[in-house]
Amino acid sequence: MEFKAALKGDLEKIIEQKNRNVLRAVNRAVTKAGNELKKEMIGQTQRARLGYGLSKSWKVNFYNKSDADKFTKALVYTKSPKIMEGFENAEIRKPTRGRKWIAIPSNNVPKAPGKKRYTPETWKKSFPVLYFAQDTKGKAYLVGQTIHKTNKRGNKVIRKTNSRNESEAETVVYFFLVKQTRHTKKLNFEQASKKAQRKLKDYISQELGKLEKK
Repeated sequence: MEFKAALKGDLEKIIEQKNRNVLRAVNRAVTKAGNELKKEMIGQTQRARLGYGLSKSWKVNFYNKSDADKFTKALVYTKSPKIMEGFENAEIRKPTRGRKWIAIPSNNVPKAPGKKRYTPETWKKSFPVLYFAQDTKGKAYLVGQTIHKTNKRGNKVIRKTNSRNESEAETVVYFFLVKQTRHTKKLNFEQASKKAQRKLKDYISQELGKLEKK
């Protein structure tokens, strides 16, 4: 009985150690994939020439990393989601003289079905007419004469102006326009994250393969 108990105890230790090694291997793979996705998004932001500040807004957080009994989880995100969303879903528009612009939606732009914000190309006819405008510093916008109302759910509803409510209207910025050059590119976080998921599987296989060689 003592021999069996000792044998059982040794097996449990071996299995426990093996499980810990597998856990560490997977966690190393998750850490590598998370850091690479962050690096990829920083690179995309820099290649799009969106500025040093926006490129540094990409962060990665690791959860359960200090817990030896749990798998690590990685969360890659940006501290400027509204701006990044605009470049992720950017559309090109020609307001005057054939120049091209990227239209970045402001918070005044409602979300279309599918939770993505409307673009100038998908702008509904029932919405206010969009006008091209520039301020004294040369910054460009698409604006509209709008009356904002709040529905029963507390959501903003935008309405066109007419002769009866014209006095209530205000000029609202719907899109910020950024000149497009040959260097400007849209960001593609969705594609990058899918690529990171595929890489994660490869990294896990590589790390587990290292364990088998030991």
